[in-house]
Amino acid sequence: MDNTKREKTELEKTIYQDIQSEIRKFYDSEGIEYKCKEEPEDTIIDFFSYLFRLIPVTKRTVHYSKELLNRINLNEISKEYVEILKMFENAFSEGKDMNIFLSNNIKKSRETDFLRYTWHLFHLHMSDKFVADKKQMKNNRSDTQLLCIIDFHDVYFIDVIPHPTKAEEYFNIQNLEIIVKNGWMEKIGFFEITDMIPGTLEPKITEDKDIFKLYSECSANIVFEFQEKVYCSLEPVNCTRRPYVAINEMAKINRAIYKLNSMEGTYIGFQLSCNDQGILVGLVGFKTPAGKINLYNIF
Repeated sequence: MDNTKREKTELEKTIYQDIQSEIRKFYDSEGIEYKCKEEPEDTIIDFFSYLFRLIPVTKRTVHYSKELLNRINLNEISKEYVEILKMFENAFSEGKDMNIFLSNNIKKSRETDFLRYTWHLFHLHMSDKFVADKKQMKNNRSDTQLLCIIDFHDVYFIDVIPHPTKAEEYFNIQNLEIIVKNGWMEKIGFFEITDMIPGTLEPKITEDKDIFKLYSECSANIVFEFQEKVYCSLEPVNCTRRPYVAINEMAKINRAIYKLNSMEGTYIGFQLSCNDQGILVGLVGFKTPAGKINLYNIF
């Protein structure tokens, strides 16, 4: 159901407002900045965009790129940072919370992330301090970062990089070459299109500036040619610079809320929580005429 083409019912309006209120309570508890004047739908999309920038806490297997291992063997990376890499490897293997090494921008709900949204990559500040209080994350920053791919079961260490001064410096052709050579393009959501004739597609990535240009100009599936191969992103940013997963979640929630119009009983509220497996749930409650409480997960 497309909610943009019809007037919402009073029930729907109330549920959207309650979801917005619950998200803001969560932000306040975590010290997250947010806009006070915006539509509930924008708050929800930004919330899932924020969650997409976090690292779920679970045990993972760590993999090093061949290039990073070579740099370590050639002593091109200092002993200090080699030890931090080992500390990171152990922490991921043990399932520790690694969000404390993310950028301070993670504390801004509406902050866009070129690296994460377009290339599905993380950068971790290479500090040897595990900060107990997340509000003190700013004390955990460093001038050197680890560029990596993180999925639910594995972590792929790409390279150790100096702290960039602007967004377009976070990812360059050298990083892209490492990902291609290690066979990791699909792990960042880019699939090779094999039935394209090399040299016939635009844009082509031949310079570092071409990489950021994809983000700054494209709002549909990102397709590009690199080293005579064509790649397509299945989860790009949209025209509002939000990630695909957040837009998809919003569409699911819209459909779920619309269906609640036919539910029996009186609406009694919305609750944001996690289930026994630690998965986020959004529970809408209804009380039937017989006094029974029914909860519906719309997430």
